[in-house]
Amino acid sequence: MLKLVDRYILKEITSPFLIGLLVYTFVMLMNEILISAELFITQNVPFKTVINLLIYLVPSILAFTLPMAVLMGILAGFSRMSSDYEIMALRSSGVSLVRLLRPVIIFSSIWFLVTLYLTLWMSPHYNHKFIKTFNQVVISKTKFQIKPREFYESIPNMVIFIQDKFPTGEWKNIFVNLSNSPGTHRIILARKGNLEINKEEQKAILNLQDGLIHSYSIKDPEKYSLTAFSNFREELDIKNLFVKVSREKRVREKDIEELFSSIRKMDKTNSLYNSHLIEIHKKFALPFACVIFAFLGLPLGISVKKGGRTIGFTISLFFILIYYIIITGGENLARDNKISPFLGMWGANIIIGVFGFILFYSSLKELTFPPKFFSKIRIFKNFALTSRNIKNKKFINLKFPRLFDRYIITRYIKIASLVFFSILSIFIIITFFERIDNVYEHKKSIFLLFQYIWYFIPKIVYLILPVTALTSVLLTFGLLTKSNEIVAFKACGLSIYRLILPVIIIALIFSGLSFIIQEKILPYSNRKAEEIWDKINDVPPRSYRYLDRRWVFGKTNRIYNYTYFDPEDKIFSKVSIFELDIKSWSLKRRIFAQRGVIKGNLLILRDAWLREFNREQSLKFVESPNLKLLTEETGDYFIKEWKVPDQMNFFELKKYIKELEDSGFETVKFKVDLNYKISFPLVSLIITILAFPFSFLMGKRGALYGIGLSIALTLIYWSMIGVFKSLGYIEFLPPFLSAWVPNFIFLFLGIYLLFNIKT
Repeated sequence: MLKLVDRYILKEITSPFLIGLLVYTFVMLMNEILISAELFITQNVPFKTVINLLIYLVPSILAFTLPMAVLMGILAGFSRMSSDYEIMALRSSGVSLVRLLRPVIIFSSIWFLVTLYLTLWMSPHYNHKFIKTFNQVVISKTKFQIKPREFYESIPNMVIFIQDKFPTGEWKNIFVNLSNSPGTHRIILARKGNLEINKEEQKAILNLQDGLIHSYSIKDPEKYSLTAFSNFREELDIKNLFVKVSREKRVREKDIEELFSSIRKMDKTNSLYNSHLIEIHKKFALPFACVIFAFLGLPLGISVKKGGRTIGFTISLFFILIYYIIITGGENLARDNKISPFLGMWGANIIIGVFGFILFYSSLKELTFPPKFFSKIRIFKNFALTSRNIKNKKFINLKFPRLFDRYIITRYIKIASLVFFSILSIFIIITFFERIDNVYEHKKSIFLLFQYIWYFIPKIVYLILPVTALTSVLLTFGLLTKSNEIVAFKACGLSIYRLILPVIIIALIFSGLSFIIQEKILPYSNRKAEEIWDKINDVPPRSYRYLDRRWVFGKTNRIYNYTYFDPEDKIFSKVSIFELDIKSWSLKRRIFAQRGVIKGNLLILRDAWLREFNREQSLKFVESPNLKLLTEETGDYFIKEWKVPDQMNFFELKKYIKELEDSGFETVKFKVDLNYKISFPLVSLIITILAFPFSFLMGKRGALYGIGLSIALTLIYWSMIGVFKSLGYIEFLPPFLSAWVPNFIFLFLGIYLLFNIKT
């Protein structure tokens, strides 16, 4: 039977536990929400399949986040009780530390059993369903996804270029270069088309409609034929493009019974034997962390004298990071056979457990552990207080920020820093564990994964700044309201609109910081992250360097193909030029030269031949030892690095759109991305305005309500951004509206609510 003190302690640790579970789980799903919206709208993946994929991820996510939330709950709960002297009161009443441990053990044991069930059976089952569904439905739609205005060269002996796509996903205006026939090349231009994928037979059919085939001999270019068609079908060799999916479950997809069954049939020298043994130990070690964290969280929590739950959150994040770093390092060493699988997977529990037991014993015997450490903390604390007093004296006479401004700013920055670094830490941990299997599978150095995460951090920061702004406002003003400080400010004649001014300024700074990251850092970091990820997965990286480019679309209506380009002397080797009539999507002129030199706006071709066309007729064929051609593309055009839109800043993308429009191409998708580059950085400001009225309505409901509300609002905002952006891509909405409607809705709602609260 649970006593009153047991129920009270369980209540205190349950609230922060739920906060931690909400935050950690939401952070893991943030990116998946945006991806899911795009899969549903732009890739035509059925809505039911998208929802199922998200559901299949939940057991694995919970198995990962539950131990983290348990530590946060215990630490934050006891930190609050300690800072309010409730622990002192309990111990003065004769309640020992061992007695306080009983409800904590009950709490952690319950979640140990839940996590154990997830890791042993549920997670493997749903991991398998996720992989199976993703490969069957999503890969078939995205693996062969050919993007407009990009040369697709993954299919052997073929290059595909499409001008755009219809809302149905069908290709619009297609250029295909085929070289699969010995001694003969074919150029195909078609108005419509698509690629039919047969997953079972690993085959693809190229379907083209309303077009013309140009066939010519490489050795004798005078032999040339034109063939018009209404429908064209050709089978393609694409076996090397299919993801090699074994029918046998991977290690992570096997439940505990399947793992033991597999390991009994294996020889100990088999590399898979070690992998299976590691997975078995992991399935037990990770849930057992819930129990270990009980002995760690209790003594750490009761040692906190000031700061309450905030300090508890901070300390818990620190130990969560330490725990997962140790368990990751242990798994890596175990896979390399440097230590046993048992030690690799249980090492983190042993180290943290020993440390926790020492702390618990020290608290039980009322020992100071370690004394020098806490004395140093007191020294730094005194120094910080002195510095704060000096600063207050220095700025006391300034009209802005006034004393109450500095008070609010200090509270806000403390909470914002905690929220920001908490989410950033979670994101890094999650990214690491999501990607680590790829490193092991492709036998790459773990250092590559650290490099990938380093270049991925700017994108994480870019995404979490709005979440930080929202949560910080809700907690800052929610707690001020709960402690009646807002009432006190009003009694002094201060309007709410004046109180929120300093936070509005900080939100503007957040928006400016988001824009700077987007313009100055993300273009480079996104490219580097993609290159490293391709290297980890043994995927031929997309070429961004001019030395690796062979197909280039010109500024106007020309496609260039060459075997080599010398950037210093501006010399081409074996260059082909295809001049297009964009309106009719037909070839006007075809030029080939053994050698070409660019001098200013003049392209001088050596040993060249030229053939002109008028729709379905070849008008003339000319051979020339020297052929001069005016061109808008100077030598610098061919040596600039190619960038995809998410690797361009605002002005680069705007210039790229202008070039495409001059060439007669559709630019709707890029205009959506261009508007998004202005609208998304402002999310921090808009969501801050929206957060103010909700924070004042929180009243006495506390931090759990505030964090839950912030997650709900962010979830709605994130979903709307993904949906409206995708609607812009398929031209259901104009680019401006698709990027700005979520901002307008939340801004008007925030202003309306703000002007209807009592000031």
